[in-house]
Amino acid sequence: KSLIPLVPPKEDADVLPPVYVKHTRTVTDNNNVTESVEERIPKIGDETTPRQLLEFLATFKDARASLSWTTGPKLFQKFRQHLQGIHMDVWQDAIADLNENVANFDAALITFKNNALAGFNYHDQLDYIRAHRKPPEVSPSKYLSLLRSNLRTAMQLPGAPAVVAGQPALGFTDEELKRVFFQSMPNAWQEKFEDANMRLSDETLADIRTYFDTQFSKDP
Repeated sequence: KSLIPLVPPKEDADVLPPVYVKHTRTVTDNNNVTESVEERIPKIGDETTPRQLLEFLATFKDARASLSWTTGPKLFQKFRQHLQGIHMDVWQDAIADLNENVANFDAALITFKNNALAGFNYHDQLDYIRAHRKPPEVSPSKYLSLLRSNLRTAMQLPGAPAVVAGQPALGFTDEELKRVFFQSMPNAWQEKFEDANMRLSDETLADIRTYFDTQFSKDP
């Protein structure tokens, strides 16, 4: 079973940072006011780690929406622009004999993910996140950021559901994220939380994070 570590392993720091491509969209409204939207998307190649590939896919998804890439030819062109080495080969196999329309791009993207991320699975990753405990050296605030980042990139894994309006965009509901965050904390801190007559159902995630940040500052 292949998993993306929730806390980036030390060897990730030794990987060369990706090269980014800048994309800009300029829009002029009815009052003749011009606004530019800019997105930076990394290139991926033979040295790209699974984590970096997931981050690329998540960034491309966001840029696709913010820059209004709504046609098939545009999507095929922009996606191809960021691929090098083996990932270009995987993409070429996925799009063989396909017409460049939006439906075919989305289908090819699923094929690309399944092949480029073979062995990884969305549901396995979420089970791993649920069971993970905060490392002693990581602050609760930092750990919550890592949780959210990992959930965001997990949506790009094979087996991830399509995002539907009105449903959680990060795999967990707000309530489940709150409980997963709470249960990742040291048992002694959880007991102090309950001894203080605090209840998960009554507290916001921000309040819980603040409480555990205080515990971390007292007893890291």
